[in-house]
Amino acid sequence: MMLQDLKTSIEVGEAVARAAEKHRAVVIASSDWTHYEPQEEAQSKDKQAIEAALQMDEKKFQEIIEERSVSACGYGPVTAMIHAAKLYGAKSGNLLSYQTSGDVTGDKRAVVGYAAALFEK
Repeated sequence: MMLQDLKTSIEVGEAVARAAEKHRAVVIASSDWTHYEPQEEAQSKDKQAIEAALQMDEKKFQEIIEERSVSACGYGPVTAMIHAAKLYGAKSGNLLSYQTSGDVTGDKRAVVGYAAALFEK
């Protein structure tokens, strides 16, 4: 998604919700989180952004991404998915897992963050 600003992401979320409603579809968004920062810094940044996402606050989510310089490459699709889930009646998200590449490799000097969450009614 080239344009990942709030307005565009909400428009995409509305289109996705309309299309998904016709076909009773599952909506999935994918993004890495912080890239190539020390584990503690990545976890701190990611935690704030993920919490805003779980609260389904699209504006706050994008503000944190920008203010904290979270290098999540797919924050627009995540914002769109949050908005689509809200249109479906979801009220909050549930974090299923958060890990970094350092948790797997043991090298925590420059990690990439990964999270899985579920948004449902």
